[in-house]
Amino acid sequence: MFLHFSGSSPGRVDAFKAFVYEALQTTDVILVFDRYFPSSIKTFTRMQRAGSSRLHNLTLDMRVPAKQVILTNTKNKIQLNAMLGEGLLDTDFYINATQKHTLTVAGITDVPVEMVAGVKIDRHDLCSTHEEADILITQHAISSSLSGKSVRVVCDDTDVFVLLVHFYNSKCKGSNAAPMVMSSPVKERTVVDIRATAEAHSDIADDLLAMHGLSGADTVASLHGIGKTTVAKISKKGGFSLSKVGDVNADMESVESQATKFICAAYGKVAESCTSMTECRVKMWRSKTWKTGASSVKLCSLPPTSDAFIENAHRCHLQVATWKAALLESPPSMDPTKYGWYLDHQGILLPRTVPADTLAAPADIPAAHSLQL
Repeated sequence: MFLHFSGSSPGRVDAFKAFVYEALQTTDVILVFDRYFPSSIKTFTRMQRAGSSRLHNLTLDMRVPAKQVILTNTKNKIQLNAMLGEGLLDTDFYINATQKHTLTVAGITDVPVEMVAGVKIDRHDLCSTHEEADILITQHAISSSLSGKSVRVVCDDTDVFVLLVHFYNSKCKGSNAAPMVMSSPVKERTVVDIRATAEAHSDIADDLLAMHGLSGADTVASLHGIGKTTVAKISKKGGFSLSKVGDVNADMESVESQATKFICAAYGKVAESCTSMTECRVKMWRSKTWKTGASSVKLCSLPPTSDAFIENAHRCHLQVATWKAALLESPPSMDPTKYGWYLDHQGILLPRTVPADTLAAPADIPAAHSLQL
């Protein structure tokens, strides 16, 4: 059983420990905590979610603030994770709790801690310097399945689902790997069979991470009207490879070419022959205005320009390369500022929307349409 803990508290620390204790009476538990690295590409996403939630000085004897207050402030989540991790690693707790089954805690440090029959073991074989809990969950889930242990991942996250299907297909297929399912913390929701899903979609599983990234993720902007179902259908049709996206050895021209061809095809027959996103944008505009007779369309409904799309494709390449390294100890050494990100004056990584020298409009437009007052 895997539990992903991202800061949402079931109550005080002792209530959470009781929750884990109860689970350990029937099954092994691997608990994965989110990590928060400074100067991370995840910082921008967290800033967008944060809003104006208040920073609290959390202590064990205080009433835990509302779930949303914790979830929308990174510093609050860091404090709560530290308190919970300390509680689980308390000697009295794990000696008593792990007499029947094994408790593993990952994400507190690079090296996970395994506790069994009251003995604490550092699992250096599962050491990881990755930041994302999604990746840590995948690493532990695949390792457990390959060791013959049936796995149930309790988590509500599309990234985790995609990672599990991809790696179950590439690492567990054809082996004696144990079954794996994924369920939501919300009991009424469907339980997904990862093994069955990987078998049913083995034809697209190799490109699944790239497809998922190009259609939108935490660090990659989504495209209007191009969702997960759309890209899955395009991939199922065949004829489009995304093997270079996320390949650390690939040249960026190949990455851009594959991403462009794939996304142009996702916009339909009108655009599937396009060789650039700007060409795709123009064709889609013509198609929309011709069909409706409208003189203009909503800009958000059009494909991005080539300049904007290439920056997004670079961010996707970085994210997919990190996902592909999920079973490795460390993510690839790739400078985010070379893959669609830039550092602001506070040292925070922000997405670069277009290259720095890109004009907002063609140079001849201001002269042709100058205002006369």
